[in-house]
Amino acid sequence: MRPKHDDEVMREKEWLVRQFGALIALPDAARLLGFRTPGALRAAAQRGTAPVRLVRAQPRRRLVVLAEDLARYLVQLRGAAARSAGAEAEREMVTVRRGSRRVEVRV
Repeated sequence: MRPKHDDEVMREKEWLVRQFGALIALPDAARLLGFRTPGALRAAAQRGTAPVRLVRAQPRRRLVVLAEDLARYLVQLRGAAARSAGAEAEREMVTVRRGSRRVEVRV
């Protein structure tokens, strides 16, 4: 049996391949990752801060992103956001004792 994370990555990858193909063009990848322009994604890759690696597709040698790499990153990002939201919900209300009474405080 596969871990839940792998199933999510596989579903995300299948969706990306259906929409964009196995090699995702730089403008599409930039839009999916939230960069303003493809040049911004290219610059992030040159600085080493891009969330996914860019590869040169032959024979045209244009920069692309592999659907699997993008799927893994998106699933990882979605999981981190869900964990963060869960932690926020848990920390939202805290009961504090003030003398003989209890008071709920937002933290």
